Amino acid sequence: MNEIFIENIDWENSILVDTRSPAEFETGHIDGAISLPILDNDQRAKVGVCYKKHGQEKAIELGLQLAGGRFLDIYQTLKKIEKQNKIIVIYCARGGMRSGTVVSLMSSLKVNCFILVGGYKTYRNYILSLLEDEDFYNFIAINGYTGSGKTEILKMLEKDNILTIDFEAKATHAGSVFGKIPFNGDKTTQQQFENRVASELYKARYKYSDKKKLTFFVEAESRKIGDNVFTKNFYEKIKNAPTIVIDLPFEERIKRILEEYPPTHPFFKEALIQLRELLGGELFKKLLNYYELEDYDSLITELLKYYDKKYAHSIDSKKEQIVAKYSGSIEEIFNSIKKFIDNNNLLFD
Repeated sequence: MNEIFIENIDWENSILVDTRSPAEFETGHIDGAISLPILDNDQRAKVGVCYKKHGQEKAIELGLQLAGGRFLDIYQTLKKIEKQNKIIVIYCARGGMRSGTVVSLMSSLKVNCFILVGGYKTYRNYILSLLEDEDFYNFIAINGYTGSGKTEILKMLEKDNILTIDFEAKATHAGSVFGKIPFNGDKTTQQQFENRVASELYKARYKYSDKKKLTFFVEAESRKIGDNVFTKNFYEKIKNAPTIVIDLPFEERIKRILEEYPPTHPFFKEALIQLRELLGGELFKKLLNYYELEDYDSLITELLKYYDKKYAHSIDSKKEQIVAKYSGSIEEIFNSIKKFIDNNNLLFD
């Protein structure tokens, strides 16, 4: 049977195939993997009960009986992948029965594929150790007031082949009480958040294997984004990173917030109500009145003034870490950051 270890995967040319149940996949999977379960959730539960009552042999027989109809679909899917000239890596929970059965059967049918040694468990150990490994990556944090275009700057840098990690995209949450709006309420499990973040690290390390240390641009974040939390040491690197502060004209920020967090969104009023205690009764009533009158420009103006006070304190607390400040249009800020990168040779140590 063809085996491959997690450290040896060619991430640019491989497709990972998860043979676990849909529920296991949803809790967490290798970032970018496709789900080809041998058993659905109910079938997996039945096999588990059978194992407890009647032992391994009977459980295997039941599993094979239940999974029989799935192997044709798996075969057809893997044949299509094979035509893409991709390396097929199959995994299950621990690199055992499920992935082993698929790899053995597919190999007998002339489908070239590999089993991931140790399966998803080994992958999780690998990425958790990677998040704590401070020896091969640094961060530069982009900070600024709400609506300053920090996420857009990250996207522009990424398009220009600068290493970035968009933590909010990984968490499907923009951080604040309004953070569900840009992602329409999608949620990411803690496992999958960690997997997505770590995938940016190991893919970059694989691509730039000749470099000792890599520098990623990130957005300055609190330790918690939505329901997801950074590991302690990883967050310390974000919190203590050299920081670039950016600023857009206030009117431009209002325009951006109206586009990114439209008050007409179903989640907006719910988020506003959650802020009631922090805002205080008078300001909350004022904002709610603007909302009900559909005076959205005034609503966002007052909200930005509220958030600006919070961000001003946050930015001031990091003044010793600030290495540059840029204002102007998004394009001007982007060009300034590019010059900063070139002048300081920051990407690789």
